[in-house]
Amino acid sequence: KNLIGEFQLAREFYRKQDWSNAKKHLSACIQLRPDDVPTRIYFDRVREMEKTPFIENWDGVHVFKHK
Repeated sequence: KNLIGEFQLAREFYRKQDWSNAKKHLSACIQLRPDDVPTRIYFDRVREMEKTPFIENWDGVHVFKHK
C-alpha cells in the first residue's frame, strides 16, 4: 500500500458520500503516516459528515461552520 493510492481511494469514496469506505482508506493512510495533516482533516470531516443525511448532487465541498 502507498499513501497516495490510499488517499486517492479515500477521496473517491468521500465524493460518493460512502463514509465507511472513506474512513477505511483514511485509516490506512494514518497507519502509513500518522502525522499526515490532510488525512487527519479528511478523517475529521468524514466523522462529521456521517451524522448528516445523504446530500443529492453534492459537490464534495466542505463548508466551514466555525473557526
